[in-house]
Amino acid sequence: MNFLGHLYFSGSDYDLMYANLFGDFVKGSNFSIYSQKVIDGIKLHRSIDYYFNRHNSILKVQRKLYSELPKISGVAMDLFADHWLAKNWSLFHNLSYEKYLERFYSHDPFVNNQYSHEFEYFIKILKTKRWMNDYPNQSGLDFACKGLSKRITFSNNLDQAVTYYNKYESDLNISFQKYFKDAVSEFL
Repeated sequence: MNFLGHLYFSGSDYDLMYANLFGDFVKGSNFSIYSQKVIDGIKLHRSIDYYFNRHNSILKVQRKLYSELPKISGVAMDLFADHWLAKNWSLFHNLSYEKYLERFYSHDPFVNNQYSHEFEYFIKILKTKRWMNDYPNQSGLDFACKGLSKRITFSNNLDQAVTYYNKYESDLNISFQKYFKDAVSEFL
């Protein structure tokens, strides 16, 4: 899961949402410098990633994608999942997608919790650029794939991932429906 999936599985706890996103910025298992909320977010982030990366319906489609998106099929699945969730948001949440994001953006995570400067900068950019607003659109998925492709340090074709999303859309729909049904039971 990418950003949106991590927010969704944090429930309605906005501090936990940010702490969950912070999980991408923390290495190792020494969390002693963090508040309990941040520790809970880091652990939730890792649990979500573990569950997603090992879910049979996700692995089934990821294996199909691997020949066309070698080394990055897992990354593509993360981005595809966020796009799919955003497109189908009304099936999973009673708030509109726009209102949900607006509430997330308006929350200040730095009032009650300490984070690294790198994460603070990331959040500032996330709130300013508002990439997630475009997640429901294929152009938003394409933008995310192309942007991340440039940040990956090895040669990759993630910038072409939308082609493969379209090719496997039916399989992805089935896979994500199964995953979300199971993950909602697991995390919410």
